[in-house]
Amino acid sequence: MKITRMLVFLSAMFLLVLSAHSAFAQKFEVHPYAGGFFPGDWRNEYKFKNEGVYGVKAGAAITNRVSVEANWGWMPHMEFKGTDPRSRGMIWEVAPTFSFNASPFGKAVPYATFGVGGVTGFIGDTPNTTDRDLLLQFRGENDTAVDAADILVNAQPNNGSVPRRSLIMDDGDTFLALSYGGGFKAINLWGPVGLRLDVRGRSMPNFYGNSMSWLETTGGLTFTWGER
Repeated sequence: MKITRMLVFLSAMFLLVLSAHSAFAQKFEVHPYAGGFFPGDWRNEYKFKNEGVYGVKAGAAITNRVSVEANWGWMPHMEFKGTDPRSRGMIWEVAPTFSFNASPFGKAVPYATFGVGGVTGFIGDTPNTTDRDLLLQFRGENDTAVDAADILVNAQPNNGSVPRRSLIMDDGDTFLALSYGGGFKAINLWGPVGLRLDVRGRSMPNFYGNSMSWLETTGGLTFTWGER
């Protein structure tokens, strides 16, 4: 799935959220967040870096307990330990959330969620240099840089050996991603402002031929308005 298809999918997700609000005249929620993701191993051999993730979730309540929301997140680094290929990641998904009864923690309400979407990789600009020994710069037939990188260059396998293969990421490579987890919401603590904590797993079943998963923890303010 390339950039055009991804943009179409993102637009469809936000239209879904907006249509849900229009149809049911229910409450909106917008949740800017920051946090981190903590990946496991790829092929039981190479480990991703623990890095930050930042983004926003926006949704609308369909019933008192069920909401539908779109999620957009940005990972400033999406790369293996020991490397720096200037690769970035964008998370995009749509996810229903299911709220439960109020918890013993005051106004905090627990919820569960399951999301379907993707993760798109981006390769940063290659340096303006003629150094032919630069490992992260690829050149085409006309000696021009192309938007791709071997994201395994300098990666350290778990057994301490040297990588014996290349893993080329093209700008815009996109992978199916599933998320699952939940968290707590405490809405309307200060007028429309509340707090939200989210913990979920995220899995890419086919990341260059193998599965890849990580733990993702985020939190921040949440803003709600409208009547249900």
